[in-house]
Amino acid sequence: MEEPIVRTYIPDIHPDVVKLVTEGTVKLNFFDLADNKFETEESAQQLKNALMNGLFEITGDIQAEPLGLSELGPETEVILRELGFDRIMSASSALLLIQEVIERQKKGHYTFREISIILARVSLGSADYISEQQAKAFEEGRLIFFSNGSPVDPTTFKSPMGAYGFWDEYSTPEKINHWLSSWGAEYRFPSKREAPQENPKQKGLMQEEAIIAWLIASDHNPLALAINPPGKAGVKSCCKKYLTAKQERLFCSGHAFDSAWKRLKREMRIIDRKP
Repeated sequence: MEEPIVRTYIPDIHPDVVKLVTEGTVKLNFFDLADNKFETEESAQQLKNALMNGLFEITGDIQAEPLGLSELGPETEVILRELGFDRIMSASSALLLIQEVIERQKKGHYTFREISIILARVSLGSADYISEQQAKAFEEGRLIFFSNGSPVDPTTFKSPMGAYGFWDEYSTPEKINHWLSSWGAEYRFPSKREAPQENPKQKGLMQEEAIIAWLIASDHNPLALAINPPGKAGVKSCCKKYLTAKQERLFCSGHAFDSAWKRLKREMRIIDRKP
């Protein structure tokens, strides 16, 4: 008996995009890759330009508006990361999606994924474990979720994944804390919508990531930066000019950029190429 033939489809992907994905700089959805959305030089350059303009994220935690996004031109293309995958879209579209999350959370409506991430943070535990307990509590009727304002009946909810199949369904701090209390948990879901406070260390990391992203998107190897050509602006100067203009809230001054650059050099995350 002959072995069945297994056909494998390998999408056409531009080498620059392959490099960005394999280095972990961007996280693209397989279906976008399979549709050959990134096979041409033009599409690769579009991705790199969007990366230089900024990578912003719907965090899954209590959402805050990302630094610098609202300052970009509405049609400026950026990258929005959601559920672990990146999409290219206009700055105005990314801002709208993020603001929708913020407004929903202001109403006290939190999704299954958000509850897991937030409770993992406040309990210093595992989001996967919280998800398992949530799903079990929903099935047993101990944790109530809503859809369009009405409670979701676990006996009639049709999804082989159970609560893992939720999309727009949500619960509230009151219902979540009632469940936590009955479960015997010593921690509680935040009763007020307070985004995690920005701190200098967090902002510094964001600055460093923006610099690294610009270097990679501009085809510079952070670990082997070219030496400045005589009489011409070097890599650092070009990067500084771009980021201080495009991301003013993140780099409020040239000094902020210089400090981030020095930290990256000190940590050997950027290295000058040897002559």
